Amino acid sequence: MPDVGLLTPGADLAPGSPAAVTDDVAVLRAMLRAEAAWVRVVVRHRAAGPGTASNPDADPDLALDPAPDADPDVDPDSDADADPGATAAEIDAAEIDAVVERLAAADDDALALATRLAHAGAAGGNPVIPLVAALREAAGPRLAPVVHAGLTSQDVLDTALVLVLRDAADGAVADLDRAAAAAARLAAEHRARPALARTLAQAAVPTTLGARFAGWLQGILATRAFLAAVSDALPLSYGGAAGELSGVLEVSGMAGLSGVTQPSGGAGQSEGAGPLEGSRQSEGAGRSERAEQSGGAIRPEDVGQPERSGPSESARLSEGAGVSGSADGSRSAGGAVSADSHGSARPAFDLVEAWSAELGLPVGPAPWHVTRTPVVRVSSALAETCVTLGKVANDVLQAVRPGVDELREPAAPGRGTSSAMAHKRNPVLSVLVRRSAIAAPHLAAEVLTAAALAVDERSDGAWHAEWPALQQLARHAVGSAHAAAELLEGLEVDAEAVARNLHEGLPDAGPVLDVGPALDVGAASAAGPAHDAGPAHDAGPAHDVGAAPAIVDRVLRQYAEQTRQDA
Repeated sequence: MPDVGLLTPGADLAPGSPAAVTDDVAVLRAMLRAEAAWVRVVVRHRAAGPGTASNPDADPDLALDPAPDADPDVDPDSDADADPGATAAEIDAAEIDAVVERLAAADDDALALATRLAHAGAAGGNPVIPLVAALREAAGPRLAPVVHAGLTSQDVLDTALVLVLRDAADGAVADLDRAAAAAARLAAEHRARPALARTLAQAAVPTTLGARFAGWLQGILATRAFLAAVSDALPLSYGGAAGELSGVLEVSGMAGLSGVTQPSGGAGQSEGAGPLEGSRQSEGAGRSERAEQSGGAIRPEDVGQPERSGPSESARLSEGAGVSGSADGSRSAGGAVSADSHGSARPAFDLVEAWSAELGLPVGPAPWHVTRTPVVRVSSALAETCVTLGKVANDVLQAVRPGVDELREPAAPGRGTSSAMAHKRNPVLSVLVRRSAIAAPHLAAEVLTAAALAVDERSDGAWHAEWPALQQLARHAVGSAHAAAELLEGLEVDAEAVARNLHEGLPDAGPVLDVGPALDVGAASAAGPAHDAGPAHDAGPAHDVGAAPAIVDRVLRQYAEQTRQDA
């Protein structure tokens, strides 16, 4: 039976749950999406024909043969039966998309297929191999030989996980935006409200409640920016059998050209190869343009400002950076396909970049099968999301304790009830956020450990260990962000309890001076950048709130500026 998240409440996989974007059906559909996109890309390349602008160096003898069941007297590009203006490529695209829809459009069908693949995947060590078999069987004899041409299992599985992680990050970012807006409102409303600061679990000095909320907001803003930037930069995975693109070179029609040697028996292609058919408009082009960088990598100075690469990444990649060969332009070891340094690999990189455009993913200069920087960074961003929100939950859990009573979680029917003590109102949202904050660092450590153990051109076990850790980490981040947004949007403040705790904790602190009106968050956002306010009160007793209100103002201005930039 499928895992429905019974033991991860708040990050469950029930229909409609935010974390459902990470379940096995989502992974299955992402794998199918990657396979279908590759079909469409290669068919467009083949349909353009040899000697065209899209394939100027192709061998005419390698042009796509008619399908075995096609009528030789009928023009294979004829659109006699198509809608006006439709091309043969568009008709073929509908075929592959229809196959995918039959397999997994319905939830019950997708779940049944995912269950079969989970069992069958043990034979080959990953679910892509049985998926390809199922897809070819569903495609029928004409399309079956062309499914998965030139690809390897890691290309498809890593790309599918990237798509799932990107969807999970998008959901978390949306909820982080909600959480930030709520924290900004709380900080502004309680900017000047005196409160007891505690250090090492003991009463310290007066601060303001708004300053505590502003601290939450500062963390949420930084985490949101990091997660969004890392998500946008998650790259396509490509490389073929051993990261040398030999199978893609075959599919591009470059075998035997300009120092490219065709091996006997089709070595260099993984799990079968052949021509593919289909066409569809590119998806997510805007995201790909924003995030296109070398390997999707993000440097600290780039966070929030991903740079675009030049207009022709493939031209740079193919000039001496493609698949290197020996002095005579060939490589004999293992019968692999190789390319010289004079641009003969360019069509292969064109196919890879077209695939990335179909999926809305950036493409790096080289495969990352064993250079696991993309998953290291996204796992760090997802874990940071949980940890940042864990600080919020920890503070709320301290403040709702009997005897403190400064905060209350939002009420909802059935929430916070106890099976044994009817009088209780448990802070369930904070509990679930804290749960994820505790679990996430260990999951991220598992991904980092696997990355550290990457070896050769495909890791034996380390790669496999990443999959469930990434899935669980994404699940926790999505669930945590959703719960935190609801928590902050409905958080209640008991002003009398805040004043009482300050007086009881620091009875000799004296009165706290008036620190001026709260900053209007909306007005600050509309007014544009402003100079930081100085201390909002005159010098007074030693035990005042210091520059806490000014600190709140600085964070609120940062929030207003970031909101304008994201608009």
